[in-house]
Amino acid sequence: LDVTVRDLGRVLAPQLPSDWAEQIKATKVGGATPTRETERGIEFIGICSSREVSDDKAAQMVFQAEGSNDKDADELSKKYVAELRQKAKIVER
Repeated sequence: LDVTVRDLGRVLAPQLPSDWAEQIKATKVGGATPTRETERGIEFIGICSSREVSDDKAAQMVFQAEGSNDKDADELSKKYVAELRQKAKIVER
């Protein structure tokens, strides 16, 4: 029997791995996620404590996480870059 316990430290919600995020968010403080079989063996995550954080870094991460799921934003980004390239004027001196 081989058992490993690791301290993952504090992790902000947008930094949670996508495959674990829903299970972790649904777990109450003092509880543990259901076990999962992964390439490393059987895993679960225990939630020791939780708190609300409001600072610029957290807000930036939330906006980035929301934006990364938005296909329209990606399409707009590509459209604007193409438009900028088309209208760009490079002057060599």
